[in-house]
Amino acid sequence: MTAGGEFYQAHLDRVSRSFAFCIRQLPEPLHEWVGLSYLLCRVVDTIEDSPWRSSAEQMRAFAKFDQALRARSLAQGLTDWMQEFPAGIAAGEQALLRDAAVLLNDFHAFPAQVHEIIREIILSMSRGMQHFSLQRKNGSLRLGTLAEVNQYCFFVAGVVGELLVKLINKVEPSLLLSEANLLRAHHFGLFLQKVNLLKDQVGDERHGRHLIPSREVVEDSSERNADEALAFLLDLPKEQPEFRRFCAWSLFLGLEALSVARQSIFQNKVLKVPRAEMEALLVAVENALSDDGALRGLFQGFAAKLGWPKVGLGVRKSVEFPQWLLQLYRGPLDSRSLAELGV
Repeated sequence: MTAGGEFYQAHLDRVSRSFAFCIRQLPEPLHEWVGLSYLLCRVVDTIEDSPWRSSAEQMRAFAKFDQALRARSLAQGLTDWMQEFPAGIAAGEQALLRDAAVLLNDFHAFPAQVHEIIREIILSMSRGMQHFSLQRKNGSLRLGTLAEVNQYCFFVAGVVGELLVKLINKVEPSLLLSEANLLRAHHFGLFLQKVNLLKDQVGDERHGRHLIPSREVVEDSSERNADEALAFLLDLPKEQPEFRRFCAWSLFLGLEALSVARQSIFQNKVLKVPRAEMEALLVAVENALSDDGALRGLFQGFAAKLGWPKVGLGVRKSVEFPQWLLQLYRGPLDSRSLAELGV
């Protein structure tokens, strides 16, 4: 017997207010599958973000998690794992690490096909995060180009979009695992992660994470990601209203957060979407949810507010594809498809 969705939800509420709110809308078994998947992703993220004394210690933590993800017999080895982490980790992440063995034990009890989907995606994320962790110099990570930002966002969030499509396909086969759907799902993830980077830039740079080489370039690139995210949303089966709501809330909260992110840099502090504005937005999304034209109109309102479209946005340089990315990702998208994402 697993710990269950409410146990996962309690952890989600501690580590991610907005995403936890969206996940709560999903029906079972998606609520449990997606909730636990996201928590395991946050464990990987905590390994990346923690202030390790050395990269060797950090790589050992990654390896220990990866091994427990592959073998149920090793999950119990994470029972006292929190003690191996450095001080200074947020309380929500500490609680997550203390329950890592419980979460992984539940993960290994999932249906075989679901288990395989989650395992392979999270291992891809872990390999990507290890790659970028090893790029740190004197404890600082610095991304210098938009391609590097896209590569980072691909492993941190794009693969999560792919994970969602694959899990939804298990309960709603009419959502095809097509190249178009997978690419749009990755764009969705890239958009949401770029919003996070822009919103958190001030705090990230205080901790040696220089992930925005140019706010203008990163924000401009997010427009195409958002366009593709909207296309993904509108193509979702009407038979899955809860998942449409989950995606719609994520997209439009991201758009609102992008607007707020512009003020964060001016005020030199991390800002959040005010609760009253968030509640009004959710009502607007709910009213438009079953009407694709209304959703487009809502999106266009945000586009106008953000000053989209930008001139020349559709022009993308062709760059040599980084073969190392395919070695770490090992998923269904090939180099041509991934080049479409700008990685």
